[in-house]
Amino acid sequence: MSDPPDWPDDIASLMEGARAYRDRLELVEPASSGRPMVKPRRVNWDQVAQESGIQTWRSPEGGTSTASGTAFARHALEFLLGSDNIRDAVRLVLEPPSGRQAASSVALSVLRHIRSLEATELAYAAYKNVSGQDAAIAVGLIADIAHPRALDWVEEFLRDADVAPAGVGVLDQLLFTWSVDSEDERVQSALKLALRHKDTHVRERARKVRALVRRR
Repeated sequence: MSDPPDWPDDIASLMEGARAYRDRLELVEPASSGRPMVKPRRVNWDQVAQESGIQTWRSPEGGTSTASGTAFARHALEFLLGSDNIRDAVRLVLEPPSGRQAASSVALSVLRHIRSLEATELAYAAYKNVSGQDAAIAVGLIADIAHPRALDWVEEFLRDADVAPAGVGVLDQLLFTWSVDSEDERVQSALKLALRHKDTHVRERARKVRALVRRR
């Protein structure tokens, strides 16, 4: 495993600057006290475990071992949210209504937290049906979520002038979040394509990605 990334020497100074900047901002959409919107439904945890792919093994000695961990929790949360809510979250991020910045922000945060496969595929479908800035926003959402499925599309993004800078961002995020193996042939192929890209920004970011890969 590689060493953690190099951080700036004076973190305290950076944090102080960020706080000073925040203090100058005008609060336009304050948070409200957290209360359940409706009575929460009862969760069938056996069903959640099944949908999440959790399995139990028995050893020859008779003991048992059951899978657990963050990846299973993400699958469980995606299942609990359901397709309709995930679709609404993607719509909020890609087409944020005026005055609903907080809703759009929390939707993005949740999709990123659970690394939603369904949201990733919905964002890819959106990318295929739009162009220009709208396409770049869709690819940006794919990068934010950083689901391993996105690795299959990186070269396609790099060959699309509308989204190439966002496309190299997908590769960067997949590697930064350890969502994919840096030795995967698709990673190496996409990185080679990005390093010789005609867009200066793409090449510069690709060099940073290459440096990240070499540290691993």
